[in-house]
Amino acid sequence: MYVDNGYIASAFVRRPSAPPFPEAPNPAAKVVERPLARGMSNEKYQLLKKADDHRKELQEKTSKAMDTPEMRVQNEAKTRAREKLKAIVEKLKILKKLFSGNAKEMARAMMQVFKELKAALKEFKEAGKAQMDAVASAAASVVPPMTTGVDPAKPEGDVKAAETTANTVTNDELMGSMRKSLGEDGMEFLKELKAILKHIDEKMLAPARIQKAAQKPDEDTDKVFEDMDKELKELRKAMADMERDLKKDAPETGMFLDMRA
Repeated sequence: MYVDNGYIASAFVRRPSAPPFPEAPNPAAKVVERPLARGMSNEKYQLLKKADDHRKELQEKTSKAMDTPEMRVQNEAKTRAREKLKAIVEKLKILKKLFSGNAKEMARAMMQVFKELKAALKEFKEAGKAQMDAVASAAASVVPPMTTGVDPAKPEGDVKAAETTANTVTNDELMGSMRKSLGEDGMEFLKELKAILKHIDEKMLAPARIQKAAQKPDEDTDKVFEDMDKELKELRKAMADMERDLKKDAPETGMFLDMRA
């Protein structure tokens, strides 16, 4: 037992107690709906939710349109091109060990590598071009093109349906999203290729050029380096052409990736 205000009370009587902290919820209190975020109105929340739902719908429809049979065939070609890049990266590790002290043979080996990289680039570019050309048909299979305007002769229900449809993803939006996705994929491939060339230039060719400069002049070695530089120049031109085409087909992608580079 305990003493409460001068009276003896049973120890089994529940003592009145304060909440564990001032903001503790009171189950008996009336629940009051609070704003979702400081300063956010319900109207703003609904607008943000609608935009988010629209974005999700666009992503879902883009994924669906990119999964058509024709798109999958070209994706397989892109995968093969990327696998070639991976194989070349592994090959470079071996070549570095074999020819680190032989400038002439290193240049000869790099000339062959540049040819292989150019072939992988060509395969990827052709696949990407085929996908860009197929965007319209693939998008139409998911979201058919809409006619503009509402026919006043249609019943009110049809008018409301048209208004509802207007709030969903349109064919033009879907095609734009697909082109942006394809553009980003192509620019990512170019980014991987640029990384490989940077590694070759810094870790393999730069030492080889220094070794060549320290040796006696040799016409055969000069010719090998000249042919190698020609292959490298052609590869870089092909990369620049592909980057230009991607930015032309998907301008937003080009601007986005320029800032990332």
